[in-house]
Amino acid sequence: PTPPIALQIWGATTNVGKTILSAALAAFSPFPRVHYLKPVQTGFPHDDDARFVSGFVKSHAPGREITTETLLTYSAPLSPHSAAGVELSTFREGGPPEDGVFVEGVRKARRGLGSEALLIVETAGGVLTPMPSHNLQADAFRPLRLPVVLIADPVIGGISSTLCAYESLIMRGYTVPILVGFQTEELNNLKSIIETHP
Repeated sequence: PTPPIALQIWGATTNVGKTILSAALAAFSPFPRVHYLKPVQTGFPHDDDARFVSGFVKSHAPGREITTETLLTYSAPLSPHSAAGVELSTFREGGPPEDGVFVEGVRKARRGLGSEALLIVETAGGVLTPMPSHNLQADAFRPLRLPVVLIADPVIGGISSTLCAYESLIMRGYTVPILVGFQTEELNNLKSIIETHP
């Protein structure tokens, strides 16, 4: 059987539109079945990216088969390693999950999808955001090396941060076939990146 297509959504930094893009891909991709997976969600339940993606698909593509999954949630609206530190010291015993737990979670989701499906894996924060283990996210997911959709940073300084994120992924062996950017009224960083780094 043909394995499902899998994409990993990365941002040059946080708040660049990873969840919005994930929702659009889930709703409008040509695949009849989509599974959205968020390995680590912080700020939960106020922030619930899986709920947003599911709601967007149901309202914009009612016939689309969509399933969502979040592997680990923290209530603190912080980076995963900081949120883990807060909650481990107040609510939980033992250390944070190892990176392999998340890698295996993605592999399990992919195995369960079969063919004619799209798996969307949305990361947290930026490319080098630390995981609960304190290892950098790009290192944690390196064993998977899923094709990357990288979202550019749209603000002043975003050209540099986007290129740094891109090079951080490339040097770790990822392929980055898709670079996406959301244009602001003042800036079009993606256009500038394409013009200067074709």
